[in-house]
Amino acid sequence: FIWKRNGKLEGLICIYVDDFLWAGNATFKKCVIDELQKQFLIGSSASESFTYVGLRIKSFSDGITIDQTQYASSLVPVTISSARNMQRESTVRIGEDSLSH
Repeated sequence: FIWKRNGKLEGLICIYVDDFLWAGNATFKKCVIDELQKQFLIGSSASESFTYVGLRIKSFSDGITIDQTQYASSLVPVTISSARNMQRESTVRIGEDSLSH
């Protein structure tokens, strides 16, 4: 959801399943977020540094940074045999698409 007034972006809302993220100015908070909070239970609020759906978001006075360093470090490599690796045109077989075997 993008909220504009007089053609200028003043706020936005991102929703992923049950995770809610918003960013905007004081007017956006008053007119949109505060009204949503009257209708829906909105959990804790973070503003300087937090994680949202695997993204580490840090805010600064002049902008934000977004990275997935923590998520990337948690990834587990998938081992593929050299014989299977040679089958470049072959599609993924049942059981090869997860680490459960």
